[in-house]
Amino acid sequence: MPIVDAHPHIYSPDRGAYPTIPEPWEPGEPASAEDLKQMMDVVGVDRAVFIQTSTFYGHDNRYVMDSAKKHAGWATGVVTLDPDDASHPDLLADAVKNSNIRGMRGTADSIGRISSPDVYRLWTRAMELGIPVNCMVMDQLELVPEIERIAQDLGDLKIVIDHCFMLNTRQRTEETLLALERLARLPNIYAKLTSGTHGSYRVYPYVDMHGPLKRVIEAFGPGRCVWGSNFPNTLWSKGATYAQNLHLFVKELALSLPDKADILGGTAMALWFPKEQAEDTRRARAQRERTEREVILAQDAGSDQDAEDEDGTSEEAVRAAEVTNIADLLATQDGTPAEMAKTGRRRAGGEADGGADMTAILDVANQLSAMLGPAKGRRSTRPVQAEEPEDEPELETMSDEMPADEPAAPNVVVDVVKLLAAQNYTPIKTDEIGRPEPDEDGDVGIDMSGLMDVANQLNSMLESVEKLATDAADIADELMHHDGAGETGANGRSASA
Repeated sequence: MPIVDAHPHIYSPDRGAYPTIPEPWEPGEPASAEDLKQMMDVVGVDRAVFIQTSTFYGHDNRYVMDSAKKHAGWATGVVTLDPDDASHPDLLADAVKNSNIRGMRGTADSIGRISSPDVYRLWTRAMELGIPVNCMVMDQLELVPEIERIAQDLGDLKIVIDHCFMLNTRQRTEETLLALERLARLPNIYAKLTSGTHGSYRVYPYVDMHGPLKRVIEAFGPGRCVWGSNFPNTLWSKGATYAQNLHLFVKELALSLPDKADILGGTAMALWFPKEQAEDTRRARAQRERTEREVILAQDAGSDQDAEDEDGTSEEAVRAAEVTNIADLLATQDGTPAEMAKTGRRRAGGEADGGADMTAILDVANQLSAMLGPAKGRRSTRPVQAEEPEDEPELETMSDEMPADEPAAPNVVVDVVKLLAAQNYTPIKTDEIGRPEPDEDGDVGIDMSGLMDVANQLNSMLESVEKLATDAADIADELMHHDGAGETGANGRSASA
């Protein structure tokens, strides 16, 4: 499940290239696009929607536009335009076409209206371009009827209420919630749940905001709610950390996994990354189809090998091949291996997603595949004797003649699977959404949630593999004795025995 930060602000350290407005609101911490990405990588956030910082740049959107274009592999941007400027609809069209901009922050006009012809003109252009509008009117609840009207008139335009009208627990809480519940009746209006920290009058985990946030989620449904970090958090989150802004929704609100999937990523992907979402869906479908084909092929192979076939391949080998197929699937889980930063954390490369954090897992999978490869076509792990002694017992176990340092292949496989299930990584705290979080030592660990199902399949198959291996070895020993007796007459047996 991708996690999308739908509300970070970014600030360039180069004020010569990107000058500020007079008396800008300082971020209070390094807050460039690159600084944001470092924060995202630590907690496993995949994508970001840069929000134009009007309190720093006004209507000069160049830094957001340049950053959205530069980091198109993991980000997009939302510009803030002036509805009273007749040139801004064309500026919006150019930004969407050339600068990877996929949203606009919609504000009231110069006299505080939303339903004016100038606002309609700008928001209509956004609708024609197929991008959403973030409605930013602070706590002006008197504008709710105008927002309701424009949402009805522009029914194909998706409108996101920024900060849920600055929802908080001290001023106009019930009035704000009622206004949001009124707008929630319109299917093209969405809620941005960024008030959890700045709307609270307590410290993390901001328990006073849990009830209001859950009420908004219930009104809109998780499919029309998005999470945002309010980065830089020193300025906009009363000092709450980036991770705390995320964990409020990951842990503290006790949301269901499907609700988290929508609020933390799915809804934002549909709003600002529709092409990428469609591609992710296509890849997931293709992976599922490949998995289904592998399972069917393995089942077909097993049904055709109830006994040794003409080329000497045993049922043991078929079972081993099934495990090998699953190991191959394991090695290709969730796309290509991640490009790793020097810290060992996942990072995106170019236009591609960061991929799965699988460096150590791939090593184990490769061991498993290498060990299983020689099992194909092998009748027994028992060494073949050049000549059977006449006084040798008729049947022997594999362990009687196998070197102590060469265990049976199935037992080695068991050990490898145990290594897989017990990698030297502690379970991630956010494993319910499958995203890593650094421990006290700063280690991120490995995202195992998508791999454990495969490991469980391997473990369930190993019991039958071990039994088949033992049975096959016993049969091979007995046949070997029978063959030797037929040729030499040992133990009084004839060649037809």
